[in-house]
Amino acid sequence: MLKFCLKRTFAQLESPYSILGVTAESTPQEIKNAYYKLAKKYHPDVNPSNSEIFKKINQAYSDVSNKTPKLKMPQYRYDPETHGYNFRQNWKGFTKPDEKSEFFGMANKEYRKAKAQQQNQYYYDRMFEKLFVLAVFALLSFKVFLHVQNQHDHEMIQKQEELEEEMRVDGERFKEYEEMTRRRYNTK
Repeated sequence: MLKFCLKRTFAQLESPYSILGVTAESTPQEIKNAYYKLAKKYHPDVNPSNSEIFKKINQAYSDVSNKTPKLKMPQYRYDPETHGYNFRQNWKGFTKPDEKSEFFGMANKEYRKAKAQQQNQYYYDRMFEKLFVLAVFALLSFKVFLHVQNQHDHEMIQKQEELEEEMRVDGERFKEYEEMTRRRYNTK
């Protein structure tokens, strides 16, 4: 994957990946191999006139090997006039502040604040709805549980009463049997 062309100048290179001659999809091992190959080639001990190139290679490898996600890496542009990297920003530049810009700046700040509050309110409303549904579900589940438990308790009480009735009837029959047996054998 090493596609580093010596004929290209560093002013033409746009990203740390292109400085190292790899793509953003390259594996860490490929990036490391490309870095070692370039570092060996442009090391100041080997060629003292390439110290600036070596620094750029080190910086590019440092940026690429950083564990931050690739999407969050800054957008690089090499500026040959300043001999360094400039970070591309989302603004066109700075203007001298005046009353209008301060007014609109405050309005923009208030808008962002209101938008954030609106998003927070939406989040809290959704959370409240979810909690309300959860509470209703828990209440209904508890009522169903109590109903089932009451039915079970009622059935258990009926069974217990039936058993007591059977025991009472069996006890009376046993007394009648004893009475009959005593009469038959005339035992007291």
